[in-house]
Amino acid sequence: MSLLNRLSLGVHATTVSPRAAIALGREAERRGWYGLAIGDSVLDSFAALAAVAAVTERLQLRNGVAILGRTPVQTATAAATLDELAPGRYRLGLGTGSRERTEGWHRVDYQRIVGRFADFVRAVRAAWVTTPGQPAHYQGPFYQFHGYARLRPPQTPLLPIDLAANGPQLLRLAGALGDGVMFNDLHSGPYLTAVAVPAVAAGEQRSGRPPGSVRRIGAFLVSLAGSRAAAIARARPGVLAYLRISHNRAVLDHYGRVEVRQALEAALARQDPAGLAAALPDDVVELFALCGDATTVRERLRAYEGLLDEAVLNIPEWRDPAAAATAAYQELIEALAPA
Repeated sequence: MSLLNRLSLGVHATTVSPRAAIALGREAERRGWYGLAIGDSVLDSFAALAAVAAVTERLQLRNGVAILGRTPVQTATAAATLDELAPGRYRLGLGTGSRERTEGWHRVDYQRIVGRFADFVRAVRAAWVTTPGQPAHYQGPFYQFHGYARLRPPQTPLLPIDLAANGPQLLRLAGALGDGVMFNDLHSGPYLTAVAVPAVAAGEQRSGRPPGSVRRIGAFLVSLAGSRAAAIARARPGVLAYLRISHNRAVLDHYGRVEVRQALEAALARQDPAGLAAALPDDVVELFALCGDATTVRERLRAYEGLLDEAVLNIPEWRDPAAAATAAYQELIEALAPA
């Protein structure tokens, strides 16, 4: 199956309601899309995915991503519910989340976050495999539980867990510990090939896993328009939204665009939205977004054939009013539906 037949829709817009997410899932399945991902942003990813699971039959489902605000046992229980609703078509997607959300909202200490994340994944797996009558115990450096036992065995004996990764340490961790790795939306071609994929491969090698053991899942901001200028203009707010997150801006240094990062940080410090938009040149927007008509976007995705196993596509309007975001999703579903 080619990459263009393994496209998933990323439903992460802050204004999309649960009912809209259900409708988008139905439409994506009707149009032949491979999957759908919903993250912990405005919606609870487990609850929203459960609603979509109940009205679809083939669509592959994933958290995109569930962050460290739940206990490992809560996470395993929620995942088991989805696994029963969508047997064989659900993958648990986990991520650290940004410091602003994970530490600020959930009071999860962000110090030693890579070690904490690794311990969380191991704890979830330990909770997953427990069976009725055989309580599980887990004692890790960050997470512990005692005497947890399911009342019935899980639908899937070994649930696949995909790990979101940004910097090299988390990328290596995903290679060592994950069943899949979810790359960041700002991991464009050169960064993906020079930094991200080699880091995952190093993690595989370090843990003694065969090369290519980890499923590689790209994420892309897609800006559809008839002209380059219009597509860039449409993409700019979406790219800026990602670059507002502090750890995302580090990728600019890889491209030698330190001056862009500094200009963005100065505008953020001034709370200057106009200056923020002006600080982002057109060529940098095109680094981080697939801009153009549907044919152009398909060609750019085709370039990742053999490098990625799946692509999750997102819209630039993810912070726009509900009607605009829903319309953008519908446009994306129709324009890039498998032939």
